[in-house]
Amino acid sequence: MLLTEIVTVEERDGVTFVGVDTGWNQACERFVYGDPLTIVPVAAADAPPAGVVTVAGHINEGDDLFGEDLPMPAVAEGDVLAILNVGSYNASMWSEHCLRPPAGSVAFADRTDP
Repeated sequence: MLLTEIVTVEERDGVTFVGVDTGWNQACERFVYGDPLTIVPVAAADAPPAGVVTVAGHINEGDDLFGEDLPMPAVAEGDVLAILNVGSYNASMWSEHCLRPPAGSVAFADRTDP
């Protein structure tokens, strides 16, 4: 998963935008392939939706969107979102677009599959 912090929540023309501190260069499946991403707030993953949002990245391009019209619980600046199932595939596809550095990685050597 890719963890990202919410840096802004604002409404424009009836759309609630949730801006995050990462961009399509870290998780490009939706940008490149149009694949939907599962995005949940870390502190409230099982909370009921409060409305729908568009999650936007920090690269100033119109297509830097992780999801549109996503059901989402109430979120605020400083909350952390988890973009699920991106894994090492996205790490290998990382791009230095706009001089953005790669996301850090954490691995747990003591974890094994059952």
